[in-house]
Amino acid sequence: MPWKRSSVVDERKSFVIEVEEGDFSIAELCRRYGVSRETGYTWLRRYWNGGVEELTDHSRAPQVHPNQMSDEVAEAVLAARRDHPHWGPRKLKRWLTDRKPNQAWPATRPKFLARRTVNCR
Repeated sequence: MPWKRSSVVDERKSFVIEVEEGDFSIAELCRRYGVSRETGYTWLRRYWNGGVEELTDHSRAPQVHPNQMSDEVAEAVLAARRDHPHWGPRKLKRWLTDRKPNQAWPATRPKFLARRTVNCR
């Protein structure tokens, strides 16, 4: 007898089908499928909101990056860099700040590099 093959999505589909049949409680089905109840409810919520297509794996990448600069700021920095290719980051930032003082401009270098280090002999 050949091995039965199933994918993660197939397991999620069968979980949802068994919940819809109503023969077992969600807690019992979660124990049978080896997932937490929170995961079981997540699968159900996805199914109810989007159907079977939503039971596929979703990206785990963050959707919002708190330090991401806006497109306008990035374009202004790149335009300044094109206009003044020999200027360094501190001079560019000062030039941009003089023109738009209320705009938050990106740092010239990471904070951990900005700390002074002690020269050891």
